[in-house]
Amino acid sequence: MLIQILDTNQKESDLHHLKWFKEICDTWAIEFGMEKSKWLHTEIINFNSDVFFKSIDASRVLVGYKSDIKPNNSGDELRWLEIEIVGPIEFDAITQVLMVTIGMDYMRSVTGNFSTDWADIQTVFNHGSKGYCCTANWKDLRTVIDRIHAENGLSEPLRIMSSAMLLNEGLRIDDTFQHVADLSKTNNFSQKCLNILNVTTINELSFTNIFLFISNETNSQFIDISRKIDASTNHIKMLH
Repeated sequence: MLIQILDTNQKESDLHHLKWFKEICDTWAIEFGMEKSKWLHTEIINFNSDVFFKSIDASRVLVGYKSDIKPNNSGDELRWLEIEIVGPIEFDAITQVLMVTIGMDYMRSVTGNFSTDWADIQTVFNHGSKGYCCTANWKDLRTVIDRIHAENGLSEPLRIMSSAMLLNEGLRIDDTFQHVADLSKTNNFSQKCLNILNVTTINELSFTNIFLFISNETNSQFIDISRKIDASTNHIKMLH
């Protein structure tokens, strides 16, 4: 898998986090006999890449990937999704999003199996137009969801169409599944919401859980950012 970071001006601390992330994924790949991911750092889009990550600001990340689903019948080859970090950022924004999209694919679950892969994450992405990513334990998660609603001025409750959950809190697996079931029954979740889970107990991770919620927002106060690719340079052009 080829992962491209469309950012050549990352802070030294962010590069430190990203280096750690790559190394730990490589360690797991070797340990479990998996293929290592390959990385590319450049502002110029390489269409051989499987997925693209670009920092918008300290708390927002663009993720681009090849998909049959294009917004507004766009002719672009790539589909773009904006992911916003809510609450404390455990690493930098890109590394936190990488952890719950790429990293969890390398993590063996408590059952000894690998619960997710990149195809699962793409399916999660395809269910909506905006993502929210947060670290939280189950006790505080409700507060985080309410914060998303309040800070984005949503006129209706946040409607979650799909999610990816990296669950590392260390609870009994039955208790964890009960938390997921209870969460899915709240009015924030679509009845057909797709939830991808990886329940782990990995000591190398300092956080408890990372949640990625994908919504399909139609709120008029939400500023959509159109992403077009400049054919002459293969750079992303953001048009507000």
